[in-house]
Amino acid sequence: MGKKAKYKLPGGHNASGETPFDTAMRETLGEAGVTVTNLKLVDKWEHKNTKTPHWKCLFVGELSESRSMSLNSQNEENEGEESEFFTIGEFSNLVREKKFLGDHYDQLVYTKLIEPILEVVAT
Repeated sequence: MGKKAKYKLPGGHNASGETPFDTAMRETLGEAGVTVTNLKLVDKWEHKNTKTPHWKCLFVGELSESRSMSLNSQNEENEGEESEFFTIGEFSNLVREKKFLGDHYDQLVYTKLIEPILEVVAT
């Protein structure tokens, strides 16, 4: 069994009555400590590898502000995660070393938000 990826995109389940856009904004603020605006839906697909199938959505948006990392770690949406920002080169290394969640990377490539990184074997 391989190592578990250390990095992933922010995400989570919607709260009662919450739209997918509201969920994306809440989870990004809670997990990454950044406020996003101008969200656009890029892709939506049914995730069936769980007990109860559900839909996943991928959004892009603009970062409008960020919080102190220490404030972010106290947010109720944060699950003990620490956010980090990377250069393109650093991100490429994380993907090659399988430290970035494989299905998140695959979805970024599939939607053409990023170019495939050479020498990466699909997970």
